[in-house]
Amino acid sequence: MDFNIPVSEKPSQGEESREPPQEVDELVVRQQAARAYLRKQYLQFMEKLKNRVVTFHMYENTTVTATFQGCDKDVENFAVSELSTPLGIHPAAILRADDVISFTVNDLAAAAAATDTCDSAIVQ
Repeated sequence: MDFNIPVSEKPSQGEESREPPQEVDELVVRQQAARAYLRKQYLQFMEKLKNRVVTFHMYENTTVTATFQGCDKDVENFAVSELSTPLGIHPAAILRADDVISFTVNDLAAAAAATDTCDSAIVQ
């Protein structure tokens, strides 16, 4: 039996250092600019939500109301104050984003005044 398997030739030195076409670079730059713009809009919107009354719709058919204070960088947790639950009012709490189906903001127009692009009353 012959186990010698031919190996393809190594690319020449010029092929290894080949640069991507200029169109690819322009596309990457445009995509990065679009992502940066969307991230900026998102962060401005989240900042404008601070101190707004928010209604959280959660699993198990639970609805709670609280004053939004912020979220962590990965949007895994929401920091709230004056959390009104069926068991009472808690002065401060952290809500896990995995437990939240959606949340609504009654005065979203005021919260979105600086972002110009927020026209939905529900953030999911």
